[in-house]
Amino acid sequence: MTGNVVANTTLMTFLNDSVDPRKAKLFRVSETGAAYKSMATGASRLFPTETIKNYATPTLVKDTLAPVYFFTKEETLFLVAEAQARYGTAADAETAFKAGVDASLVSLGLTAGSKVYVYNGIKSIMDQKWIAATNKRSIESYFDFNRTGFPTYLTQSSTSVLNPGEKPKRLFFPDSERKANPNTPAKVALTEKVWWGK
Repeated sequence: MTGNVVANTTLMTFLNDSVDPRKAKLFRVSETGAAYKSMATGASRLFPTETIKNYATPTLVKDTLAPVYFFTKEETLFLVAEAQARYGTAADAETAFKAGVDASLVSLGLTAGSKVYVYNGIKSIMDQKWIAATNKRSIESYFDFNRTGFPTYLTQSSTSVLNPGEKPKRLFFPDSERKANPNTPAKVALTEKVWWGK
């Protein structure tokens, strides 16, 4: 397939199954077919004749300055929800969780309460934090997944170098970093935990 970033099937399935209104705010429909067509992780090699026009693409700000988020309001509220779930009360965790969902909706121009999710502990917090990070701070979902094991329905790439069931515990330094920085640490296995995860 030619093109760059398209909608991922795992995320799109979650949004479709949940009838989540954020889908239309997070993604543009495909140019061909006007559909929210998505692709499984690593599957682009299976479709060499298709182009990015056949898939839903992220709704990103074009030709202007886009904000850089250190923390979004929704991310902060989900962090509070997780802390409450672990060290506070279930009621306070649920309150922060619901506020986080609402903040995510509002940040995309939707109305607070236009989608309600049932609170179900850490799992539901991480699920919603993952959705809220889309197009903003998606890398945080990788760290959350490594830290908590949630979301549980993420699938292994069809082109993964890992064995079935193995999960990546680190990210490789890109080639651009290796070319620009002679002090880049040596490459180690994806399954070796980073220092803070040991």
